Amino acid sequence: MSTSSFYIDRSSSIPLYEQLRSSIADAISRGDLKPGTQLPTEDIMIDECHVSRQVVRQAYNELVQSGFVVRERGRGTFVKARNYGVFLNKLLSYQEEITRSGKIPKTVVLQACQISTPDKISSIDGFTDEKCFFLERLRSADDKEPIYIQTYLPYSYFPQIEKYNFEKFSLYRTISSKYGIALSKSKRTLSAENATQKISNLLKVPKNKALLLLESHTFDKTNRLVEVSFEYFSSDYCKYEFEVPAER
Repeated sequence: MSTSSFYIDRSSSIPLYEQLRSSIADAISRGDLKPGTQLPTEDIMIDECHVSRQVVRQAYNELVQSGFVVRERGRGTFVKARNYGVFLNKLLSYQEEITRSGKIPKTVVLQACQISTPDKISSIDGFTDEKCFFLERLRSADDKEPIYIQTYLPYSYFPQIEKYNFEKFSLYRTISSKYGIALSKSKRTLSAENATQKISNLLKVPKNKALLLLESHTFDKTNRLVEVSFEYFSSDYCKYEFEVPAER
């Protein structure tokens, strides 16, 4: 794969290493870089992307730490296949999470429009916009394991965001590359909720079946609330992985 596919915007406030990391992660998510593919060497990335060795090395280190790639001594850096799991303590896009398993993510957009902010969203501390961008999606891995997602963004932060095709592009990548907003953390709550008729039809499960509901409140580096999402999973095929450090 040519390094020309790795997009870097030098006018952006996003650090170069993060842009490079995100661009490579997106290429892996789209399937352009498949498990086992060798990434370009540091020297090639430096020459063709016109960045420093420190930028390339930090981007590659981040990719290793997040499980996208693996380093093999004397050989290079390779795209890694991993089993699917949702990492509650890591801020990754759905494409990134699914791609870690070597599966192909798919998104169907049900709605993508500006709406009046619903009461359940305006009641959340920090979400003050009267208008929001509502993104409703059905996502799957290898055309299986569907997930129903409702996402709300303050419209004043993301004007005209409805023009982007979120069946093709990552929402988090768009937030970063098009609006210059760097995400810093997400507060997440995992609970159970019975499937409504609509959700049961979308997920192909019985009505009132107990589902896992993951509610996320995502913040940028200035601690503004920039996203609220609700993800509905069937517990039959989803697992959650935690990394818990030892107490020192």
